[in-house]
Amino acid sequence: MEVNVRNVEDVIILDFSGVWEREDSAETSRSMRHLLDLGYRCIILNFSDIGMLPRKAVSLIHSFYRDAEKQGCRVRIVAPSTQVRGMLRSGGFLGSTDVYRDEIEALKGFR
Repeated sequence: MEVNVRNVEDVIILDFSGVWEREDSAETSRSMRHLLDLGYRCIILNFSDIGMLPRKAVSLIHSFYRDAEKQGCRVRIVAPSTQVRGMLRSGGFLGSTDVYRDEIEALKGFR
């Protein structure tokens, strides 16, 4: 799996692509938490190029979201596939955050 980090104004966007393997979770977790340590307050997790998530990834994302919220950061999810949406929902996560069809909608959601 690859994660491309970019920014649009004051929003950090993480573009996930490829296959999220279980071994990707530790490094991804460190990278995401580093963004919080740097003080970013608006983060988009773009799943448009991820077909499936292992359970460990769902737990990681949910944990990151809770930690981000505690630090005053807002997190948005963009374009999860039907399978990813189902995994997030089964992990009890989708009810607690905003999910957007595309990046433009998510960016507007921060304004």
